[in-house]
Amino acid sequence: MTRSNTTSINPWLLLPGSVRTTLLLAAYHVIIFSIFRVLFYLVFRGASENPLHPVPFFAWYLGFKFDVRLAMLVNLPFLALSWIKWLSYNRGGMVRTIWHVFYALIGTGLFLMYFVDFGHFAYVHSRLNSELLDQMVSLGVALQMVWESYPVIWGLFGLMVLVSSYTWIAKRILSIPFQPVNPAAIRGIRTSVTIVTVLLILFGIYGKFSWYPLRWSDAFYSPDDFTSMVALNPVLYFNDTLPHRTRAFDETAVKKHYALMAKMLQVDNPDPETLNFKRVHHSANPPETPPNIILIHLESFAGFKTGIMGNNLDATPYFDDMARRSVLFTHFFVTRPPTARSIYAALFGVPDIYPHRSVSRNPSLIPQRTLINALTGYQTFYFIGGSATWGNIRGLLHHNIPGLRIYEEGDFTADRVDVWGISDLDLVRKAHDVFSVQQEPFFAFIQTSGNHRPYSIPDDCGNFQVIDLDETTAKDNGFESVKAVNGMRFMDYCIGECIRLASGADYFDNTIFCMYGDHGSPSTADSTYQRLGLTSNHVPMVIYSPRYFPTGQIIDITASSVDLMPTLVGLAGKSYVNSTMGRDLLQTRPPDLHCGFIDNGRRIGVVTDDYFLQLFPGGRTSLHEYRAEHGYDDVSPDHPGITADLKTLCEAMYKCAQYMMYHNRPGPEEIAAGG
Repeated sequence: MTRSNTTSINPWLLLPGSVRTTLLLAAYHVIIFSIFRVLFYLVFRGASENPLHPVPFFAWYLGFKFDVRLAMLVNLPFLALSWIKWLSYNRGGMVRTIWHVFYALIGTGLFLMYFVDFGHFAYVHSRLNSELLDQMVSLGVALQMVWESYPVIWGLFGLMVLVSSYTWIAKRILSIPFQPVNPAAIRGIRTSVTIVTVLLILFGIYGKFSWYPLRWSDAFYSPDDFTSMVALNPVLYFNDTLPHRTRAFDETAVKKHYALMAKMLQVDNPDPETLNFKRVHHSANPPETPPNIILIHLESFAGFKTGIMGNNLDATPYFDDMARRSVLFTHFFVTRPPTARSIYAALFGVPDIYPHRSVSRNPSLIPQRTLINALTGYQTFYFIGGSATWGNIRGLLHHNIPGLRIYEEGDFTADRVDVWGISDLDLVRKAHDVFSVQQEPFFAFIQTSGNHRPYSIPDDCGNFQVIDLDETTAKDNGFESVKAVNGMRFMDYCIGECIRLASGADYFDNTIFCMYGDHGSPSTADSTYQRLGLTSNHVPMVIYSPRYFPTGQIIDITASSVDLMPTLVGLAGKSYVNSTMGRDLLQTRPPDLHCGFIDNGRRIGVVTDDYFLQLFPGGRTSLHEYRAEHGYDDVSPDHPGITADLKTLCEAMYKCAQYMMYHNRPGPEEIAAGG
């Protein structure tokens, strides 16, 4: 008899009253947020680049998930505190009044933020974000502008009506009586149903089945700005942008150093007023068949760990062999670790010196110009063994590279190895399978990750064999441990496998491979680079293509990761407009223009063919002949003129890089010059 009664009970009735009330309140808020989302679309769809083209369903779906998250967060206090007897709504009296006031304040705050969001978008075509706080520094001016620009009285009246209606409905939901179910009929079931419901609520906040939660960057999946704006929730977006509200550039300082930077970058039409950094590159002899370009980002691939750079452990035989048959840049530097900063500098041509972690994590800096878009007629791919949500890279790439196809977790049949996803071996195998069926030229970015703690070696590791050696030998050669040696060796094996697979495929002959270390690492062995902190910045870079470069060559000039895309797009024979700090490394330029910017968060610096200048907080400098045997000695007293000139150059590059992060957005002409 009990079993029959149990099976006929509605699961809704098994939930505690506070949980049922919370779910009803959450649904109520989702409806409100959805109405505002539809209104936003109807009011502002004229701002879209294609106003007659409907916003994709996926944007609405993402928006719904953001709305669910906000609805859950808004009502989480009620759910959490209702378990406390003296704060339960059922207690009546003053407690009910407190909850009524709570929701009245919540409604006022929510509707006010949505009102401001509409006004903000109408004014600057951007959803509500923390930049609004900077615009209100002069509160009197801001309020006067609002009074003169918007129907404030009608707006306040509408706000009062909405808040009153909202609070009245919320009170009705809070007051719904729930008939309790006979406990004898549901023994052992109610607790399970409650746990499942709470887990679903937490999932509504987390947002998706993925290693990473739903993030604002997911809304930037489309190159169309308006599509992203529809997907965003303004309240959550405002909160996400709060850590990034301060603009980190000084326009006066940029103008001070503009002439020097314009000369260094060889700007076509220098203008210190508009701060124009544009240079137009016209390809003189484009190849008859556009080459494929595969850019491989090698995790923690420090220069001092490779055999080609002098390490005695022979940890990189495959890379060393390829480097001898490639264009090898021996003095190539990454501006600043870690990986997210390195990717931004490589693909967008500006040093990532953003003070809060990385540019990719700042919602307001997502729109960026990349020379990848100059590769007209190309398919574009991005491969990562884990999730592209890592570091908000998905939004940065998807929003700025139309048509980009991302391969990430969920796209592979291989098993996950560790926190970083599938192994690099499985990653290059998957990339090879994709490349083998392409009928059009393609650009691909492959982000490896295995040469990183915990240095996992997968069960399926091909012919690779782990070696055993003593820890002292590993550390004498700069490696932190034997596991780090094998991590480097396995990445090297994957490089060899990548080239081996490609060499037997049709796409190989017309493909240019470019490989570079995304950053280095500290060395456990004493060296000039270690003493100067350069082991984390100095990495190898090679351009490998038997067709285009049949013999190996060594290029000893100072180069930087911001130079990658101008160099590769130049090899593809494409014309382009460049407004970044990157330059084509295969174009001849005077030796005094060979330089790279260095930043480790504690000091900045500039590297040239002969010197490394460090600039510390407070203005102290040191100058080093870093290529010499005892290059860690400070030689600034012997070269006061060089020290002064390089200090000025260092300050100029730093100030202009800060400016470029905020002014590297695609213009109406986009990237390609002459179409």
